[in-house]
Amino acid sequence: MTYSTSDLDRIQKATGIRINQEQISTINSLQSPEQAEQFFEDVQKVVHIFEDSLTLGGNIRGEYAEEWEFVCKRIGIWFSYLSLLTPKRRGWFGKKEIPFPAKMMLSGVLSPDAPIMKSGALDI
Repeated sequence: MTYSTSDLDRIQKATGIRINQEQISTINSLQSPEQAEQFFEDVQKVVHIFEDSLTLGGNIRGEYAEEWEFVCKRIGIWFSYLSLLTPKRRGWFGKKEIPFPAKMMLSGVLSPDAPIMKSGALDI
């Protein structure tokens, strides 16, 4: 899913997460098609609820409160998975690579239908 710059700004304001298109693309590579669609819907919900709350002085409507908490947690989980993909250098002269524990964790939680799992990038 591709977002415009204004969409990314709205998402950043709503979530508090500095976000760019590359991060969205990487998160989508971690997801099955169904999860990617759910993530897109979650992001839309968060932006809608946030912008609605601005009209109420920053208060979230009662009917949105539970949903707000739930979708924010789901979005946060995907960003935590994204952070696990950050390559780290081992030793002084070692090349950067995704740490073994991160690969193990991601291999255990990601769908086999996710593009990154199909590519073999997390093979141990």
